[in-house]
This record gives sequence, structure tokens and C-alpha cells, in this order.
Amino acid sequence: MVTKPVRMNSRVKSVRFIVGKELRQNYGHVKALQALFTLSESDFIPLVVFTGSAEFKTDLGPKVLKLHQLVEALSADRPVLFDEMKLTYIVGRIEMKRLPRSSATDENHREFVRRRIANGKVVRAAGFEPATPTV
Repeated sequence: MVTKPVRMNSRVKSVRFIVGKELRQNYGHVKALQALFTLSESDFIPLVVFTGSAEFKTDLGPKVLKLHQLVEALSADRPVLFDEMKLTYIVGRIEMKRLPRSSATDENHREFVRRRIANGKVVRAAGFEPATPTV
């Protein structure tokens, strides 16, 4: 069954934008973490949380939340995937592999993403289209 790609629209002044960046970004982050470990996609709980006053006209599914829904989502019963030793290893490896926290690192990451977008090599979450302005 072929489904139509999900689109989210945002309006800035009189220009509407198709939004999916947050979901594609989250997907890219999950893929980066998978590259560090031998973990499957099912080992992650990919959530995108909108903290502002975003209004959605359609239900975007259980992975897209507003801030007031976050505690309930994180409190839901789910199976334990990792024991304490494995979790400590995962957190430690992420911290060892991460780049230093700095504004230079942030800017380098933004530039890296801009180059990937310009070269058409953006990691796209299944069902999402690149953000393009529409009037």
C-alpha cells in the first residue's frame, strides 16, 4: 500500500513552508547512534517534542508530541532493553565520541547539514519530503 508523504505546514508572515526538518533531524540522529553500536532501530524511542505553540491539523502519530504530553510518553510501560552495565557503556561511548560542546561545534554541524542539503545528500525519514517554501 502506497501512502502519501506526511506534510506539516508552518506559516511565517505570508509564506507557508512544508516542515519535516525536525523529524528528518531526529531520524539522522538515530542513524548516527546506530553507527556507534550494534543496536536496531527498535532499540530507540524516537520522539520529536514541540515546545512552542505549534498547532497540528492532523494527528502526526505517537512519535510527535507537544511538551505537555512528554511526561506521559516517557512514563509509559515498555520492556527493559538494557541492563545498567550496558546503559553505562552506551552513555560513556556517546560521551567519548561526541565533539566538544562549543558554539564552534554547533556552527560546524550547521554548516555540515547545509552542505548535505546543497549536495542533495540529506538523510530523509521515510514519508517526508524536503522543506520547500510554498505561497
